[in-house]
Amino acid sequence: MAGVPASTPECDTAAGEIKSMNRTADCTSPEPVVYGSRQVCCCKETIQPYVPAKFILPDLQIKIPGLTLTPTDQIVTEKNDDGSYGVSIPWIAEYIEAIYNYGLGIVGILAALVLMGGGVLWLISGGDVSKITQAKEMIIGSIVGMMIMASSYIILYQINPELTRLKNVELGGFAREAFTPDIDSATPLSLDMNGISSVLGVTCGKSSIAEIINQAKGKVTYNNPNRGKTGPDNTVYNDCSGFAAFVLKCARDKNTDTYTGDIFKDQAIWDQDLNKMQPGDFVGWAPKNNKSGSGHVLIYMGNGIFGDCHGGESGRKSGNCIGNNISYARIIKYATTHSDGNLYIKRY
Repeated sequence: MAGVPASTPECDTAAGEIKSMNRTADCTSPEPVVYGSRQVCCCKETIQPYVPAKFILPDLQIKIPGLTLTPTDQIVTEKNDDGSYGVSIPWIAEYIEAIYNYGLGIVGILAALVLMGGGVLWLISGGDVSKITQAKEMIIGSIVGMMIMASSYIILYQINPELTRLKNVELGGFAREAFTPDIDSATPLSLDMNGISSVLGVTCGKSSIAEIINQAKGKVTYNNPNRGKTGPDNTVYNDCSGFAAFVLKCARDKNTDTYTGDIFKDQAIWDQDLNKMQPGDFVGWAPKNNKSGSGHVLIYMGNGIFGDCHGGESGRKSGNCIGNNISYARIIKYATTHSDGNLYIKRY
C-alpha cells in the first residue's frame, strides 16, 4: 500500500481509525499520519462480510409419525459478544422427542390391549381360579404400566431434571482473528512494572509465566501508543510484543526485544515440536512475513497452551486483548492465515 490514490473512498486519516498501514513514508494521499516513529498511510481494513452457514433439512432414513423438523429458514446464525458466530440446531432434539412421544403411544396401545385381554380372559375363565389369577395379573400389570407411562416425566425429573431437557446442538466458530501492526524498534518501550504488576495482581520474581498471563485476562487493552502504561478502570495498555516483554521481565527478569521485527529477525523457523518448548518461549512472525505488514508474538505457557495480547476490534475493547488458552491447533492455523506459512521461534 505504498501510496494510496486520492480517489480511494475507504481511506481515513483519523489516527484513532488506523487499522492497517504500509511500512514506507512514500504516501501522498491521504495525508500522511505520524504513528510512532513512522509516517504511514492509514486506510480502513477491507474485511469480507461474514456469510452465514446454510443448512439442508435432513433426509430421515427412519421417519417418525408426527415429526416436524424446524424449517431451515428459522435456523439463524447469531453473532456473539466476542465476535464469533454460533447457531443452534434443534433437529436431533426434535427427533428424540418424536421417538419418545411415539413410544408413549405404542406403550399406551399395548397396555390397553393387555387390559382388554385380561378382561376377556376373566369372562371366559368359567370360574377357573388359575385363569382368573392370570387375568388379574394382566389387568394389574397393564394398569401399573399405564401409570408408569403417565408419570414417566415426573420420575425422570426426580432422578435428574436434565434428563427431561432436550438441548439443541450448539455449533460455533472462532472469532475472526485480527492482528495490528506494532510500533517499530525506534520507538522505545517504557514498562511501568510496578503499576502493571499491581493491576494484574502478580508478584514479579514469584509468579510464573502462566500465572501472569492468566491474571492478565480481562485487564489489558490493546493500545500501541500507550503500551506499557496503566489505564482506566484497573486496566493496562499494551500490544503483543510489549505484553510479551512484560511477562518475561516479570517472571524471569529477562529483557527482550519489544518489536516483532526484532524478535523474529533471525527467522528461526519453529519445528512445531511441543516437547522442545519451554514456558516463556516466543512463537510468531515478523511484519515482513505477512503481506499486510502485521507481526505478532505469542508466549508459550506450558502444557500445549499459548497466550498473547491481540489487536483487532475485540482486542481494543477495554480489558479484552489477552488470550490465555490458545491451542496448538490454532497456532498452526495462524501460520496459514496470517504468516507466510511458517511460524518462527525465539528463546531469550
